[in-house]
Amino acid sequence: MKTQDVVYKILQKLDETLDENNPDFTDLSPESLGISEERRNYILEMMQDAGLIKGVNFIRDGNNRAPIMAFLDNMKITLKGIEYLAENSSTAKILRAAKEIKDLIPGI
Repeated sequence: MKTQDVVYKILQKLDETLDENNPDFTDLSPESLGISEERRNYILEMMQDAGLIKGVNFIRDGNNRAPIMAFLDNMKITLKGIEYLAENSSTAKILRAAKEIKDLIPGI
């Protein structure tokens, strides 16, 4: 799965579970996402650094600064993450493409 798809799937899950006190994140496991644990943890770290999510705690290897374990219990989507979802939804992409086509072809 592409990194962008993983980011979108994580944000979508977090948006869907905003009302839940103890959301089930098993579908965000590396196996469910079809990626390695290292890749998933690095993506989560990038997302948190970018302000898309908050509340993920990481354990790091002493020799390697990359996160080796991520605790998702308190993970939440941020307003910036919600905006990312809105900007990158299929509908938003279609509307942007339609606008570009309209701008290219006069009279439409």
